Amino acid sequence: MEIVLFIRTKSHRTLAQILNAFVGKDENKSNISAAERQSLTEMFAFLKGFYAQAGIKASKLATDQPHFYTMVTSIYTLGMVNKYDDLGRRLGAVAKMVDGAAAAPHGKGQTLKQYMELSSKQTTHPGRRDDRQRLFAELVEVA
Repeated sequence: MEIVLFIRTKSHRTLAQILNAFVGKDENKSNISAAERQSLTEMFAFLKGFYAQAGIKASKLATDQPHFYTMVTSIYTLGMVNKYDDLGRRLGAVAKMVDGAAAAPHGKGQTLKQYMELSSKQTTHPGRRDDRQRLFAELVEVA
């Protein structure tokens, strides 16, 4: 549901805001629209193919909530599926960096370090999510 809320509002939320969306009165609780359903279907169809790559199902991009959330919201917000013909390869390279199996590309070690630090605590803070998404996009760009 957190991803649906993000797609609906295009904004990151704190845990309290997410909970209020479920129980509060002021939130738009309409059914998922056709456009939202289409976005979600396209996203998860891409992820299904991406997860078929060797080692991806066990990677932190697939198993760790802050990394998964950042990946999904980045793909959606930044239009990565349309931007990169080789997005699966790029995400696979980022997965190896995040898992510690590969070093960051030359000049991006600090970017990876900052991304990992932002992924370790206060992971639902909207500002930290924005920063994490920006850093994630930088890593995908150079992967």
